[in-house]
Amino acid sequence: MYQKAHEKSVQDWQKTVKDAHLNKERWRQFQALVEQKFHDWLLESGHRHGLDSLIPPCITSQDPSHSDSLEAGPNDTRQEGTSRWTVGRTPFALLTFWVLVDGDPHTKKLLPHSQLFASQPLIVFYEDKNFQGRRYECDSDCTDFHSYLSHCNSIRVESGAWVVYERPNYMGYQYVLTRGEYPEYLRWMGLNDRLSSCKMIHFSCGTQYKMQLYEKDDFAGQAFEAAEDCPSVLEKYRWREVYSCKVLDGWWVFYEHPNYRGRQYFLEKGEYRKPGDWGAVSPTVQSFRRFTE
Repeated sequence: MYQKAHEKSVQDWQKTVKDAHLNKERWRQFQALVEQKFHDWLLESGHRHGLDSLIPPCITSQDPSHSDSLEAGPNDTRQEGTSRWTVGRTPFALLTFWVLVDGDPHTKKLLPHSQLFASQPLIVFYEDKNFQGRRYECDSDCTDFHSYLSHCNSIRVESGAWVVYERPNYMGYQYVLTRGEYPEYLRWMGLNDRLSSCKMIHFSCGTQYKMQLYEKDDFAGQAFEAAEDCPSVLEKYRWREVYSCKVLDGWWVFYEHPNYRGRQYFLEKGEYRKPGDWGAVSPTVQSFRRFTE
């Protein structure tokens, strides 16, 4: 019971952090503020009974003048009973974590810093193999970084999940990447060393994976519904091609060849009336699988 409550608290905290979409500078300020509040808590409490972890501010204005500092200042107040921090004019909600060891509520440890901040997405592209040469970092969608990096031969995905594209504006070959190191482009099943744009994948909790496949354009002809991975479309459905599909829920990847090989196509919730809608030049789909966080 206690462990489940803790896990839900962590998930809620990480989702709130992710949904705040802080830029790199405000993210660093937010980390510094959490660490300072944590340090203050240690000094004041003298024991490890809990941790008030700050939640990022809800940015409701696009006005650049609305850029309150995230650093603590003389206007900092804690409103007892309402569990809110006010830093300047920026509100922070407080969430208490009880991090348990072996489910025992009397034995506690602190949540590791890396776990608290695991939700901040970051991908690093390198010009040469083995993470050498010029580099380019992205912490959000980017329509064109080709002018900064003419070739890409290795990638580090520090956190998050991403779709990277061969050409600007999310065109060309697609590759779906999760956290890890890719020291050469063959490791992400790359067909060449050219990458020019990338998109961050925004996951949500409680997703039920489901999609409908059709044998003709515009959702015509015979249809099948899928909720599981499929290593061979030919063996399961006796099809060699998919002409349209509806993704009812979840995130999916189509593959040109069986056993999740060949060209990749990332699909999220929506309707795809023809292969070109998911970026394909032909209707060949010989395997597909769910893409999970």
